Amino acid sequence: MEKNEFLQNISDKDTIQNHLTFMALYIALYENFTATFIENVKAFLCDLGIKDGKLNYGETALYREKIKNRVIDQNGNKDALKATMLWLQDKGAMSAQDYSDFLQIKSIRNTYAHEMPRLIIEGVPLENIQWFFKLLELYRKLDKWWLNEIEFPISGIVLPGTYDESNVENAMLSAFKSVIVSLYRNDDILKNQS
Repeated sequence: MEKNEFLQNISDKDTIQNHLTFMALYIALYENFTATFIENVKAFLCDLGIKDGKLNYGETALYREKIKNRVIDQNGNKDALKATMLWLQDKGAMSAQDYSDFLQIKSIRNTYAHEMPRLIIEGVPLENIQWFFKLLELYRKLDKWWLNEIEFPISGIVLPGTYDESNVENAMLSAFKSVIVSLYRNDDILKNQS
């Protein structure tokens, strides 16, 4: 980074705000995405109950086998988030490429969370914008699959004949999309993005 660029990055309010806003939005979307699917899969595979007025998950043998005790790599590591994503891959909700993309998306999230001071100054690499949209697209894909294949069928809700299964999404995903449009509607970030 050149000295002039460095000075502009640390002294220009708009530059600092843009960097912080993008990283915060990326982290928030990622955290909501992961929490949504960890919770959905756990609720699906566990016995649900209420204890002391709170939702309680009674772990089942199936949950322990498929998620909690699942080895997620050649080193014998276990990780509930990665196991959840692999379970979704096993069920056909996502491809091996989607899982690989998820690992990169996770890595970028970790960089933002742990190296934010450096990135406020240096800026977000342009290629990370494409990863933001890959995160959004993966969220859409898994959410649509979850609603159409799991949530609606087991709920017993009869959907009207005009129901369009290709355009369903949860409320939080809709809210994030509205935030993105509010922040970037006149910005190049949204050009050519679905």
